[in-house]
Amino acid sequence: NTTLDIIENKANIHQRELANIYNLMGLCYRYIHDYKTALFFSTKSLNLAEDALGRGNPTLAYYLCNVGMCYKLLGRNQEALIYEEKAESICYNRRMLYAIIIGNLAEIYDGLGMQQEAINLFNKSKKTIEEECLEYHPHLGLIRYHLGMFKLRTPSRWT
Repeated sequence: NTTLDIIENKANIHQRELANIYNLMGLCYRYIHDYKTALFFSTKSLNLAEDALGRGNPTLAYYLCNVGMCYKLLGRNQEALIYEEKAESICYNRRMLYAIIIGNLAEIYDGLGMQQEAINLFNKSKKTIEEECLEYHPHLGLIRYHLGMFKLRTPSRWT
């Protein structure tokens, strides 16, 4: 038996807790660049979270975002876009999560060769984070990096 088998068979574990465990497993595999396994765990966590919370719950945006990023990292940008856009659509009134999702969408648009859309979304994400007075938030650094890369690739557009 694996630890996950034991956890799944434990009678008093809540569906949402199990969803969080699978989500963390997905993140661990993502960080070691095993994106197929990460996608498996992230998808399973999304399904468990949907069962526990209901399909329209804004908290699902986090799970949708993780599945979307797995697809992006696997080079499957069209599938990633579906999950990130769905996350964006249910993520109202959660400004920081919204900013992160917008940044993820920007990365996907960049991967699809849609640079102007990506730049617009990176700027929107940056503005949202700055409005929250989070000048040292790690996602802000990531956005600045991506905007800097756009400037390096297309210097004539920024002068």
